[in-house]
Parts: sequence; structure tokens; C-alpha cells
Amino acid sequence: MDSVQVVRPPEKIAEVLAAEVRRWRLLRGWTRRELARRVSFDLSYVARIEGGKPSENIARRCDMVLEAGGRIWALWEEYREARAAIMNVTPDRSHLGRNQLERTLRIERDACEQRFDGTHYLVTVRREFRNATEGPIVRCPVGIAAGHFVGVDDVEFDPHHGAFWQSIEIAGRCGDLPMRFKPEPYPDRLAEGWLYFENDDCQFPLYPGRSAVVEYTYRVPRSKWGDRLERGVALPTSQFSIKLVFPASIAPMWVWGVEDSTAASERPLRSEIERSRHGGTGDQAAGNQDQWAEYEWVTTSPPLWTTYRLEWQFQQTLSGLPHQRAA
Repeated sequence: MDSVQVVRPPEKIAEVLAAEVRRWRLLRGWTRRELARRVSFDLSYVARIEGGKPSENIARRCDMVLEAGGRIWALWEEYREARAAIMNVTPDRSHLGRNQLERTLRIERDACEQRFDGTHYLVTVRREFRNATEGPIVRCPVGIAAGHFVGVDDVEFDPHHGAFWQSIEIAGRCGDLPMRFKPEPYPDRLAEGWLYFENDDCQFPLYPGRSAVVEYTYRVPRSKWGDRLERGVALPTSQFSIKLVFPASIAPMWVWGVEDSTAASERPLRSEIERSRHGGTGDQAAGNQDQWAEYEWVTTSPPLWTTYRLEWQFQQTLSGLPHQRAA
């Protein structure tokens, strides 16, 4: 007699998934609020998944943070398959899910530079990806901490509004090829999207064993961004660095940094931020604006789901702009 595969209805799978998240959370001794903090999601998202309303992002992070060994993620994939079967839709397998990306798409070097011109910050992120999977990868993730934005009182710079990505002028490239950017729904503390290895003219997926350098930029006003830069580690990374660049005439008086992870609460960076000065050779007091003050911090093999934040304080404010007195 032929065997018959029993497919559970998605509602039942969602109940089992909710119970699994709850079981692992209680096993760790965490409240819902603590789990929400560790996965960097709003508390309502944890309540939803434990209430039988799962989503890919929260299932992915809960599986990793709770160290559930893939059990929560396997239930999510079963739920997705069952829901697609009921709707008579073939699940989209044209790309790897982000959970799978975290295991198999690696970053050899992740370098972020934030440059200040007196009114705006220009952020440039340069990443060298390596495909260690058995198939082509067609996209890579982009995330910006929504908590960066201070005093948001207009739609343009509300990280949860559709116009947000246009307002910061985000643009990405892979070598000389521009990349297509697509946002996706995101939780309260993150603005997330994808850069695709394609544009209007061609597709250039990242094949197994190959590496590619992806660079993306965005521009934000200091009045909305605040005097800090926060970045998280969501993919296995070999080298991770953050550089701050200021005109020497308005360089900050103090720069410091902290790290926060699922393993430990917020604490100072484990190594010192290096300061240097580059540029023109003229006398700064005489008005030479060609010199730049740089602050750089580098680490290797940062743990997944660790967040690093650099902050700074200007010495004084003149005419609404930060200004440092000449030595």
C-alpha cells in the first residue's frame, strides 16, 4: 500500500510554532519583553507569534536567539508550504531565505564610513560577500536602525513610511553595476530592504564559490539622524569596521562607543577608537578647510546579532552648527 503524506493545516502548524517559541523562551527564563529586546523587535511581534500569527522575520530571529537548533525555522517553512498549498500557489524559491543567508552567505569585510559636511551625514557601506552555498544568490540585505532618527515630525523622515528610502537617497552598486533596491515590511526598530544583483539592463547573480564587493550609500540630515552611528551584525562577518570623518575645524571633542548583544547587556567597546588627521598642510586657524579628523574602530569575527554604536559630542554650538575652538 502506498504511503500517504499527511499535511497539517497552517492553523495547526501556527499553534505548534507558537508553543515552540513559548517553550524555548521559558526554558531560557525570559519574559516576552526580554525576548523582544534580544531580537530587536517590538513586543507586539513576539505577542503575535506566540498568539499563532507567525512571520518570516520573527521566526528567523527567534530560532537564532533562542538557539532552537532550527526547530522554529522548520515549523515556519512547514507553515509557509501549507499555506501556499491551500492557496494553490507554488512557494517562491527563486532566492534563498534570509535565515539560510545567515548560515551560508558570508561577509569577508564590512566597512562603514560616515562623513559629515556640517549639516548632513553621508553613509557609505562597503561589503565583500562570498557565496558558500550550492546555488546562486540574487540579493543581499540592507538594514538601518530606525531608532537613529530623533524628533521625527514629518512623513519624509519617518522610517515606517514608504517615502523613507527615497528621502535618504539610497543607492547601491556591485563593482561598476548599479543594483536594484527593494524595501520590505520591517519591525519598529529597523528599516529593512534588499539590494538585488540586477538592474534594468542585466542580471548578475552571485554564484557558488564567487565573491563580490557591494557598496551602498545614503544621505541624512544631522537634525534627523542625531550624533551617533549604529550598526548591527546579521551575517557571519570576518572583519567589521566603522569610520567617522569630520572636517577638522568642527571635529567632535569626544567620541565613544558601546556594544549590545544577546549574550550581554550594553557595555563599552572592547578596544579603543583610533583617531587620526589627514588632508591639507595649511594652518587650520588660518581657515584651511582641507583637513579631516578621522575616528576608526575595527574588530574581527564579531558575534551575530551584536549591535555597535558610536556616539560623539561637539565642544560647542555656534549659529546652530557644531564648532570646535582652534587649538
